[in-house]
Amino acid sequence: MIPFFPAPYPDELWYSVICRYHIRSGNPSVKYSIRELYGANHINVPVELCGALSSLLEAIPAKALTAKDIIMQHTLYPYYTRFFSNNRKKSAYMLALNGNRHAGQHIGIYQSSSMDARRLRYCPQCFDEDIATYGEPYWHRLHQIPGIAVCPRHGCWLADTEITLTGHRHNLLFPALPDCHLLPTPDTTPTTAQKTFAALMQDALTAPYDFCDSSGYRAIIKRALRNRGYASVTGGRIYAARIAEAVNAFYGNNVESVDSKEVYGVASSNRTVSVRKILQLACFLGLSLSDLLSPPPEDNTLAEIREMYQQGISMYHIAQLYGTDRKTIARWVKPYFNLMHPVRGATQRKSDLKGA
Repeated sequence: MIPFFPAPYPDELWYSVICRYHIRSGNPSVKYSIRELYGANHINVPVELCGALSSLLEAIPAKALTAKDIIMQHTLYPYYTRFFSNNRKKSAYMLALNGNRHAGQHIGIYQSSSMDARRLRYCPQCFDEDIATYGEPYWHRLHQIPGIAVCPRHGCWLADTEITLTGHRHNLLFPALPDCHLLPTPDTTPTTAQKTFAALMQDALTAPYDFCDSSGYRAIIKRALRNRGYASVTGGRIYAARIAEAVNAFYGNNVESVDSKEVYGVASSNRTVSVRKILQLACFLGLSLSDLLSPPPEDNTLAEIREMYQQGISMYHIAQLYGTDRKTIARWVKPYFNLMHPVRGATQRKSDLKGA
């Protein structure tokens, strides 16, 4: 067991804690520090995650720290997996816990594009406050969310450092230092939309986390698009090009743009999409994180479905809109329809109900 280990600061990236340990240890090389902590000198400490924790937790004296504390409070795992199904959340957690080299790919880290956080970032005001409060700066995990451009706490631009994160860099640690050089920030003030988007990204990282299924966001986004006139009344057609144009105008410069394929991927496709794109579209539509994670009250949903059916929209299209199948829609609609139209209920749309 090593004689000491630094206590993590609030919202400190686990990578940053490892960097601070290396500085304080006086070890002659990063390789030596990695071997002390992880039991092998070939371990790559990922910036977004934590590496294998079993050996490390045995080596450090801070027994108050648990693996769950580290993963949930000091990595980007909660952000990347926020909209996963329950089974996928659990499998991603085990990969992160064991330091599996495929963990980053599994949770979508490598979907990031060239404009993303490929450099470590600071908020200049957090930087000064950390030095005043703790005597040193540190890497905040919030600032490393891919695509975040504004500090939600201070409402100012985040500044890139010269430390790049491109590729897999084994046995390299880049501690946050008081003299770390920050690259220039935009000379404009962040807009309200950009600040709101950053706050939503913060919520996706820090909100209470559970292992329940959170993959139902598409039906909620699609319904919001329909209510705003960006989708057909059935939800079967998404006006993706028009949506992309409106979203990009909403955010302006300094926030990565979206294209029609990405809009369609968020709203209609079953493909895995980046969390940032989900949140970018949700913020534009005025949806909060709780909106995305909590379906509308059942009574309201049933009323909507029955009204759409009464208006002549087929069960197939209603099922598409609500992310379910036609049999489920039939089960919700049939008792109501027979009650309202006892004579016609047995014959009208007979094929629709039978086909369900």
